[in-house]
Amino acid sequence: MEKQSGDGRESARVEFSVSKSDAGTRADVFLTRALSSRLKESLSRERVKELFSAGLVNQYGRALKPSSKLAAGMLGIIADPEKLASIVAGGTSRLSIEPADLPLDVLHEDDRLVVINKAAGMSVHPAPGDRDPTVAAALMHRWGIAPTDVESGFERMDERNDAPDMDGDEGSGYARVLDPAEALKRALVKARIGIVHRLDKMTSGCLLVARDAAAHAFMGAQFAERTVRKEYLAVTVGVPAQESGTIDAPIARHPRDRMRFLAIARAKSDESLTRAAKDARTDYSVISESHGLALLKLRIHTGRTHQIRVHLKSIGVEIIGDAMYGTGANERFLKFLEGSRGKGTPKDWLELADEKAESGDAAVWSQGILDALGFDGEACRAGQMLHARMLAFTHPDGNRMDFTAPLPAYFESILEVLGLEHQP
Repeated sequence: MEKQSGDGRESARVEFSVSKSDAGTRADVFLTRALSSRLKESLSRERVKELFSAGLVNQYGRALKPSSKLAAGMLGIIADPEKLASIVAGGTSRLSIEPADLPLDVLHEDDRLVVINKAAGMSVHPAPGDRDPTVAAALMHRWGIAPTDVESGFERMDERNDAPDMDGDEGSGYARVLDPAEALKRALVKARIGIVHRLDKMTSGCLLVARDAAAHAFMGAQFAERTVRKEYLAVTVGVPAQESGTIDAPIARHPRDRMRFLAIARAKSDESLTRAAKDARTDYSVISESHGLALLKLRIHTGRTHQIRVHLKSIGVEIIGDAMYGTGANERFLKFLEGSRGKGTPKDWLELADEKAESGDAAVWSQGILDALGFDGEACRAGQMLHARMLAFTHPDGNRMDFTAPLPAYFESILEVLGLEHQP
């Protein structure tokens, strides 16, 4: 520990050795690689650049810019672990999260990790302008964590000499000074409430949360090394041309809409998009289909943002209720359910409606799906029809574990109404 920060908290210096072979490398490129390796976190260069903007990166007493060329020697970051964690974790600090007594469907919990069946409509972390319930707030309440706990540091339970430390040794208090990098790792876990991976707000299913820094690093390494098995179920408008297959297409951020992503053909002529794209691979198989709709099982080998939604769109199918990537097919299907017979409504859906009309239950069929989706004429309030069904990984104690999240009631209802067969 080196000095006091402006708010009285102690700052730490985290150092990295710059070898002769690394001399001349851009500072942001080197630090992104080194910090990601040290923390076992896949950090983006844009995120690491914020450390430079805050004036925290230096070498030989000189503050560095992202483009600075490094000399051989030691590179240092000086800041209290809380500030570092807030920057590295994306600015989402537990200081901004209020505990909330929210229901959680807990599939498993021990002293190292917890697996929950996240509900659609619940964000993992708060986002700007989003005041809806979050998993982080629910876990803070469940574990009895107050927002002010953050200020004393993850490794410092309180200031009393008889307070237990992180490892539960009685009477040790705060006599042991943590290695600065370990303090940062613990603060990083704290800033993210131990979230190891994420699910989109409107996606339901298995979500893993670590309860200490070592477990967070251990589980994070498995995701990075792609040894975690992740399976999903999705209901789509449109049926893939092949019964099963693999979508192996890199994903890049959309050049105009920064909230969206797109799959890039490997022969894409736009070199800037191709360079920015990250490898992504999704296996899919059709479980059942009915009147132009399909129930798919998917396994993702990578964990890119919006990967399943983007990959399915690239092969011409859309997840029902997907407000971001759903286009005309989604809209036509929902209008069909509302009774629209306008131009462009798919022929097989009209035929299905005619069949239902003959039996006198067309309105019941349509309304049943709308009710299950929570459709209000504008959007599907229940969520997109995407569910993280299964998650399998190695526990920090060495045991292989797998969990299956039951389908939400609305998902089951829609499968039944649509006539899509699914074996639990």
